[in-house]
Amino acid sequence: MPEQPTFEEALSQIEKIVVGLERGEIELAQALTQYRQGLTLLAHCRRLIDQADQAVKLLTNVDPDGNPVTALFDHQATFTPPATTTPPPQARTPAGPSKATSPSRKVAPEPRDPLEDDYNPPF
Repeated sequence: MPEQPTFEEALSQIEKIVVGLERGEIELAQALTQYRQGLTLLAHCRRLIDQADQAVKLLTNVDPDGNPVTALFDHQATFTPPATTTPPPQARTPAGPSKATSPSRKVAPEPRDPLEDDYNPPF
C-alpha cells in the first residue's frame, strides 16, 4: 500500500489539480483522471481532519495524583457567531457653520463590538 500524503501534501496536490483543470489545457480523459484523484485526496483530507478533531481534548481538571483529566472538545458548543447588524445611517448636517453645534466640540466615537468583521482596535 502506498504511503498516504500528509494533509499539507494532499492539499497542495489538490490545489495543483484545480489550477490545471481551471486552465482547461488538458484532454478530457486526463481531466477526468485528475478530477477523480482530487476527490480521493479530498476524502483523505477530510479523514485526517476528522481524526484530528477527535484527538483534540479539553483539559477539565487535575486528579488528586496530579494527572490531567480530559474530555473531548465540542467546538460547536462554545462557538457563537457574531450578530450581523447594520448600524443606523449617520445624520448629516448641512454644510457651513451652524449655531446648533460648536465646531470645537469633540464627540466620542460609538463603542464597537470587537467580534465584528470590520473592527479595528484603536491601538
